[in-house]
Amino acid sequence: MALDKMTGELAKFRYLVVGAKPAKPIARPAAFEANAKELPELTTSTITATVATTSETTPKMYGTPKAGTTMTWAEPTPGEGSWSGSLSGLVQPTEAERANMLELQNALGQYVWIEQALDGETKPDGGYVIITSRGRPVPVEGNVTFDIGFTGYGPNFLDTTNIA
Repeated sequence: MALDKMTGELAKFRYLVVGAKPAKPIARPAAFEANAKELPELTTSTITATVATTSETTPKMYGTPKAGTTMTWAEPTPGEGSWSGSLSGLVQPTEAERANMLELQNALGQYVWIEQALDGETKPDGGYVIITSRGRPVPVEGNVTFDIGFTGYGPNFLDTTNIA
């Protein structure tokens, strides 16, 4: 789907609280399709992946090169990757959606499989995360606000449908 046609209002965010540390190799939980829960429309969701770099050469850390010499620059190589993210929403949830929000907030410190797909996407991205922070839901004129923070455990899969 073209980026100018995508909207967040029909995005899907599904999760399954696993609790125990996942076995390796990392795989999508077998019970995910049958037991996954969905959060209502999110106002924001951010999933950031980063790659650390390593370097064998030590760059000059201070001082100015003498006239006629050049600075030695490191040539880093990709190393270990990591990912994290956050979710927030301002919704008018049903009782079932409110229960799903509370379950995810109560999963603080637990392993959770998450998947997210924007409107029209057929390949959700995600993987295992540890819930690392939560905000308290606050009702405002019938709406409820919530926020969740997480750190990835293992790979951030760009297509979770092919993870055995």
